[in-house]
Amino acid sequence: MTKPESARERMAELFAAFDKKLVMWVRSLEDMGALLGTKGSDVDIETLRQIYEHSHKLAGTAGSYGFSGTGERALALEQYCEQLVEEARAPNTNEITDIQAMAAEICRAREAETPSEA
Repeated sequence: MTKPESARERMAELFAAFDKKLVMWVRSLEDMGALLGTKGSDVDIETLRQIYEHSHKLAGTAGSYGFSGTGERALALEQYCEQLVEEARAPNTNEITDIQAMAAEICRAREAETPSEA
């Protein structure tokens, strides 16, 4: 095996490993979104903070591995949640619906996306 083939194989392994992790992260976002509005405002504030932090990490990392659509949608969720986190309040019903829809869109984007190995 030549070095370029070895490097390509290693990159393919890294992408495959990240893809498995990405699927778990995306599902976790959906699960967190589903919790909003079910446990009370204190839990919603903490869950919202976790969604914000999770989407922030996902936005940066997904794009780095070529999942640009997933990363862009995670960034949109991060930015949406950021204002609510700064206000330190639980999201209202409409905001919960928006967050859940955005998390579902991240999931759909990931399912439809093949990474570009840039």
